[in-house]
Formats: sequence, structure tokens, C-alpha cells
Amino acid sequence: MIQTKAPILGTQRLGPFFYKIKLKSPSISSQAQPGQFVHLKVDEGYDPLLRRPFSIHRTDPSQGGLDLLIKLRGKGSRLLSRKSPGERLDLIGPLGNGFPLPHSGQSPILVAGGAGIAPLFMLAERITSRGNSFFWGAKGEEEIFLRKELSSLGWRLEISTEDGSLGYRGLVTDLLRGQLSRMKGDYLIYACGPWEMLKDVAKLSQERHLPCWVSLEGNMACGVGACWGCAVRCKAEEKIIYLRICKDGPVFSAEEVVWD
Repeated sequence: MIQTKAPILGTQRLGPFFYKIKLKSPSISSQAQPGQFVHLKVDEGYDPLLRRPFSIHRTDPSQGGLDLLIKLRGKGSRLLSRKSPGERLDLIGPLGNGFPLPHSGQSPILVAGGAGIAPLFMLAERITSRGNSFFWGAKGEEEIFLRKELSSLGWRLEISTEDGSLGYRGLVTDLLRGQLSRMKGDYLIYACGPWEMLKDVAKLSQERHLPCWVSLEGNMACGVGACWGCAVRCKAEEKIIYLRICKDGPVFSAEEVVWD
């Protein structure tokens, strides 16, 4: 875990709701694994007071580059979207546990819901794909902005939008369900997105006896496991226990999470 003030190398708007911020942090970039995150101080002042967690979207260890994907949601994300190259951001990372990579012979399936693309893109870069499926669901076409990049990595992109503006009309889990019914082989699912989406993905993987890893989101105060503000209910043998998304996750086996 490293705390640093990383200079901003550049920013890029990706449609109406997302920004990409490129930072220079050789120490974090060289250590980061897909699924890990950084805890970032949005501004120099005390408003907002607490740091914000952001999944590590992409790294370039040879250049010390570190990309974060920012969805415009509230005051903190809007302050970040106004940052300029040369400014520095105070961040701690890499934090949490990342995705375990597939074993030899396993065929990965990636499932992103909206901003859940953030950590899965880095995973997609790390996994050699030969036409494996990447499912990405969003509200509309304007939120599906990395199609060419994913296709160039060898992934077969399966898109769903709730408004029907691109790809399958409906939820990504409905699209996934239809595809899984026709797929045979040793598959492994990775997913990141809203809670209800992940709950449905976990159910689908259980029905088909497929291993599944999910990246959970949570409100974090400390980001290092001290405050227990991001606790989630999990199963341990016959007991229900609480684990911390920031310290014990954010990646969990779908089987261990209590979804109801």
C-alpha cells in the first residue's frame, strides 16, 4: 500500500457520463492487479471530507501510467472531472484483493453493468482471449464507449441496453442467461456492476455450477479495513459473518456472499 501525490497526465471525456483520468504513479502502476482500487482525495480542502474509492481501470507499468474511470454522480466526481493536467491527486493504493486469473483450460466470461466496466477492462487486457464473450449492459448506447478497444483485444462483445439503442434490448443478465443455455465447456464468470445485477449473475452461475467472481461496490470511509463501514454479509461454513469490501474484497466468490 502506497500513499502518493500523483500528477495528472491528461483527462478525456467518454460520452456524457464518464471521464478518464490518466495519472503518473510508477509505484502503484507496477503493483496493481485487476480488481484492485485506489482511495483518492478529491480536493485539497475538507469538502468532500472523505476519500473516494475508484477501481483501477488500466495500467501502463512501463510508463508508470495509471487510468481511473470516473462516472459523474455527485460532488466528488464532478470536482474530479474539472481537474487539469499538472494538478496532483492524493491517493492510496493499490488496495483490496483482485480477480484470480483463470486456470489453463478455463474459458472466461466477463459481465459488466454500466460503470462495472472499470475493473473488468484491465482484467480483459490481462487475459488472452480467443473469441470469449464480454457481456456489457447499460441504460443506453452513450454508456458503451470501449467497443473497439475490447474487440481489438480479441473479445466477442455482447451488448445490451435498457432503451434498445444498441444491441439486445433489456438487461444484461437476460442476455447472459440466453447465451449460457447454448454454451458448453469449462467456463468461469467475472462480474462487476450494480448489486441486483450481480445477484442475478450469481444465481445463474450457481444454477449451471460455474465458478463466479464478483467485484462489489460499497461506501468506504477509511478504505483499509479499520472502520467496518463497508461490511457485507457472507457465509463461512454454517455461519453468517461480516467481511469488509475494502480489505477482504472487493472481489469475492459469488458463493460466499449473502445476496438476500
